[in-house]
Amino acid sequence: MPEESFDSTLFADQAERDELGAIFNAGKKNALEGKPEGTFQAIIEKADVGKATSSGRLQIEYNLKLVTGPAKDTVLQKYDGLQSEKSVEIAMSQLERLGVDLKKLTPDNLRATVKLLEGQMVQINCKQNGEFYNIYFQKVIKKVQPGTTAPGGSAPKKF
Repeated sequence: MPEESFDSTLFADQAERDELGAIFNAGKKNALEGKPEGTFQAIIEKADVGKATSSGRLQIEYNLKLVTGPAKDTVLQKYDGLQSEKSVEIAMSQLERLGVDLKKLTPDNLRATVKLLEGQMVQINCKQNGEFYNIYFQKVIKKVQPGTTAPGGSAPKKF
């Protein structure tokens, strides 16, 4: 993916750009601090397919509520992009870990299939990787039927 060029006309001079750079880096560091790292159990509170607000690219979006560990009740967001062959491969491997039968998955049933994951209790691994915070599904802990919920979770939507 080509890197976008930076619009240097936003700044009056180099000193202004350097000042914003320092503030930006400190803010980014603060945003990443305090994010839990390790293996946790979580409830998939929301699972959907949509477009990224910033880029408009298609992605699978998850809201994951931690039900174990010191960060219990924290809600984390996970996004699996669908913009390239490699990103789709990663997203499919994550769906497979959640018990989705990839042989039956099509673009037409992707959203309905993803929505069925709501309410599942899963094991996740969270880790900081430089400036990125990554969340990986490891396995399903408790599979629930649509219309019911795993302990600590909200009932999935019916559709």
